[in-house]
Amino acid sequence: AVAWFICVFSRRLRRSATMVALFCAALLAVSVSSQVLGILIWDRGFRQLAHESAPLVGAVRRYEADHGHPPADLEALVSASYLPEVPATPCACSAYQYRVKHRDNPWTLTVFPPFRGIGFDRFEYWPNQDYPRRGESGWYERVGDWAYYHE
Repeated sequence: AVAWFICVFSRRLRRSATMVALFCAALLAVSVSSQVLGILIWDRGFRQLAHESAPLVGAVRRYEADHGHPPADLEALVSASYLPEVPATPCACSAYQYRVKHRDNPWTLTVFPPFRGIGFDRFEYWPNQDYPRRGESGWYERVGDWAYYHE
């Protein structure tokens, strides 16, 4: 910024300095807008995943209400006619991971996003809705009744 300010007062460098400043401003605007757009797309995608997972969550809850305990696995929902088949996730995420007795919850559902990178982010449903703000090495972000764990 100081160098640009000095160049503005030099006739010979004024045009070049102005062009560099305009280029930097445009680059900053594109960078900020792409970050905002990325966040909006991420949020919409995971809200849609939560919405489209509602039939599976509902089937587990109905099984639990009818039998007094959650199913041992997701295949039990099919054999007991709660679902025609174990659904696939409606995105490029992993298959639903189902666990019984996890963290003070009778059962949980977990989906791993396709962009794992070096972290172990995950999208989780806990029926007790008792997501902590912080996890082992990251934090939880609520997305409807689900939570996204950022590691």
